[in-house]
Amino acid sequence: MDDFVPADLDGSVNTYGLSGIQQIFNAAHNPLTGPALDSATQLSFVGSQALAAYNDLQYFAAASTPIVTFLEGKIQQPNSYPNGCGDMTAVPLSH
Repeated sequence: MDDFVPADLDGSVNTYGLSGIQQIFNAAHNPLTGPALDSATQLSFVGSQALAAYNDLQYFAAASTPIVTFLEGKIQQPNSYPNGCGDMTAVPLSH
């Protein structure tokens, strides 16, 4: 299971080792800034393509909701995502 998250310090040490825990503490005390942070948070080509595809699907779902729900007998507007209730227009995600 790749998404395993230990629930306690013993589990974390067993999973990541002492050196891994030390790296986590070091990162907490010395977070990336400036160019290093910019470089670490850049989307890869595949990531940017996936984000664009997701945004396209979001617009399609929002535009299709009134049509599909009308055909089912009760017209509804799309849920506003990711901001909860409010403006019902799809807003593209960004990183």
